[in-house]
Amino acid sequence: MTRLHSFLTALSLAVLPAAATAEGISLSFGATLTSNYIFNSVTQTKNGAALQPYVELDTGSFYSGLWFSNVAFGANKLETDIYAGIRGDFGGSSGMSYDLAYYRYYYDKKGDLGGELVASFGYAISESTSFGTILKNDLIGGPLTVVLNGSHDFASGYGLSGRIGKPLTPGGSTYWDIGIGKSITDSVSVDLRYHDSDATTPLYGVSLTWGTDWSSAGE
Repeated sequence: MTRLHSFLTALSLAVLPAAATAEGISLSFGATLTSNYIFNSVTQTKNGAALQPYVELDTGSFYSGLWFSNVAFGANKLETDIYAGIRGDFGGSSGMSYDLAYYRYYYDKKGDLGGELVASFGYAISESTSFGTILKNDLIGGPLTVVLNGSHDFASGYGLSGRIGKPLTPGGSTYWDIGIGKSITDSVSVDLRYHDSDATTPLYGVSLTWGTDWSSAGE
């Protein structure tokens, strides 16, 4: 089950929370086509391809959205993620940002899979280099997990990003990934990523993402 905006990972933007719209309301939507839906270094599609559309409404600091993907877990063929949260920065030129959100996950046959509370904090060293920390927990006995991530964008339009996640309480496994992304146009990007963990064998994925947005502030 992916969570935390798999489409942003494909865009190599998973390191920091997305910047909030300064004014008005914005609507973002798009889709990712990936060769393998991989969550925490575990395939969710039996190493098959996945189509992952999304839509998100942002009112400046509060946001909510829907994310979908095909899966391959017995009779379950569709995953739907519903999420909402608040995000922003700490003002000035600090380069520090935050994102506090709650995610709820559903399968088409099994139904409600539970939820997850996620707290993200990011720091932009420069316009091209960023680091972040994510803390997440399902609040019903699952492990508290910390994720450290970072990214660097090159002038050529390429970007390098990676992360490592480790449970701080019993349960779960340590996982990591690293990948190279390329912006083809302002709305299209491609990502090649290596995934591994201390409990699985390595996996690779190639993703193509298209996304756009509309904002009332631009009217």
